[in-house]
Amino acid sequence: MSDPESQPLLPKVPSVEETSSTTALLNSQPATREDNQASTPRFLPVIAVIPTLAYFCGIIITITLISVLVIIILGNTTRIRIIEKIIGHNLPPHCDITGIEVHLKSLDGIAATHGNRAVGAGHEASADYVVSQLSGLTGYFGKSFHITKQYFDVPVWKENRSPKVSISGGWTIELINGIDVRSMRYGGPSAVINNAIITHVPSGGCDDSNFDDFPSGSVALIKAGEGCDPWIASHSAEKSGAIAVAFYNPSRFKSLLGSRVRIVEWKKDDPLMGIPVLSLSHSVGEFLKTVLETSFISIDVDNTLEVVETFNVFADTIRGNPDEIVIVGSHLDGVPEGPGLVDNGSEINNHYFSGSSAVLEVAIQLHKTGIINKWGAEEIGLLGSRHYVRDLLANQPDEFAKIVLSINHDMLGSPNGIPYILDGYSAPEAVRNQSLAISEIYKSYWNFTHPVNAKNFIPEIYELRPMIAGSDFLPFVSNGIPTSGLETGAGELVTREQADNHKTRKVIANAAHDPCYHQKCDGISNVNRDLIEELTKLVAHAVEVFGRKDDLRNHLVLIGSEIAAKVSKDRGYKMEIERTR
Repeated sequence: MSDPESQPLLPKVPSVEETSSTTALLNSQPATREDNQASTPRFLPVIAVIPTLAYFCGIIITITLISVLVIIILGNTTRIRIIEKIIGHNLPPHCDITGIEVHLKSLDGIAATHGNRAVGAGHEASADYVVSQLSGLTGYFGKSFHITKQYFDVPVWKENRSPKVSISGGWTIELINGIDVRSMRYGGPSAVINNAIITHVPSGGCDDSNFDDFPSGSVALIKAGEGCDPWIASHSAEKSGAIAVAFYNPSRFKSLLGSRVRIVEWKKDDPLMGIPVLSLSHSVGEFLKTVLETSFISIDVDNTLEVVETFNVFADTIRGNPDEIVIVGSHLDGVPEGPGLVDNGSEINNHYFSGSSAVLEVAIQLHKTGIINKWGAEEIGLLGSRHYVRDLLANQPDEFAKIVLSINHDMLGSPNGIPYILDGYSAPEAVRNQSLAISEIYKSYWNFTHPVNAKNFIPEIYELRPMIAGSDFLPFVSNGIPTSGLETGAGELVTREQADNHKTRKVIANAAHDPCYHQKCDGISNVNRDLIEELTKLVAHAVEVFGRKDDLRNHLVLIGSEIAAKVSKDRGYKMEIERTR
């Protein structure tokens, strides 16, 4: 939250024209030697009084005391200038790997104790750790955070063993798990089905009319990718009397479907599948279509599907303007498969471990400024952030209207990672300009701290990534909240072009950003320490800028409009390099 009593006067960035109105927010870079010299005269009367303190305690303590005295003498405007230069821009360097690693090791230990940090005991222990780290923090005016939990129900599905599926008709074919068949996530609880008939459903089962003549008690065979969500077709099949659903791939699909068969924004009392839902290969599906009249299918699945209670963790700053709320988010839960130190120990999640540790360390270092939210149930469909937004809109719309922006940090320490800034231009039109202004804060600080030298040295660059899906920014930006954030990549492969552009990071082409994404090997040795330290400082800078700025909402509108006017609408999302190599 911004301080209602402050009007920051930010240090100057040489690359921004003085005549531009964007200077007020973008000129929030670390103080240079020249900046400090320019402000020295303000300290001269005080320096003469305390030379002995400088001798014994060092210049850092002296300058801090000077700033306090000048605050008293010169008033509010000078106070903010001094704090901005001395405290604000000296803090990000303190968000280093030492503090982050403490959190990573603690979360790794929690995962070892509980098996993972997924919804349940592992997530609860992770939350207890976060609360223990933040609850004791105090600032100049007392306690820093008001910590609360928001409870909500979520469905949790677990495959206890691989499905056993066979087809018979005077012969028997046992399907191979992972090649011919797999269970789809949230595809029902345990069930045993023997020698059931198979019925092909036309048009992908996207309309209830596709099931008008469906024989109750049979297994629905449906071609995937026909234009509707698997949940719609599966639920219609169950309502029509199907005892199981088997989606088979079109020829263009090379991998078995792993989609969630569930309402995307599931909430308490919404339905869940009560019958098995399987994914079949294209060849198996086409074969079954030729033997429908003469063959039977047997299915044996062992799954657990239950609704449990979990929670979000909120650490709200006690001081600040209650009418301008900044959401600094990362998810705390993980996946059942592993400890989740990159996804999102860096974020606080079972697998997004790197994001949580980064945000937690920023909260500790900048605890007079930020608002920290730790989302639960991200790994099972962003259900924590979706619940928060839905609940505010339904029950506290005035409170929702106070949210100025949301920044999200998901996986900041991928071992083969690249610095990705979530591109404000990809936001819906209603909040595009403001989202551009947010991403500009990340970009300007990155450019300032990664300059190009006179010998045409290839700089460390960032890439822009569109905000389409996959993390907790989505419920906010989809509901009119300006949004941006940081990522370093998950299971997607690095291209040759990317590897060439990031040679100094030794990024490997045709390898995943995180080869251990959602796997057991996502432990502490999987974290890219250099990258997470870099991006944690970037998070700290953004939190500080937003937290200290009065009238932040109007500033985002003004600055975003100027930036939008300069952005090419057809630039795509490959890479933006704003400097000459």
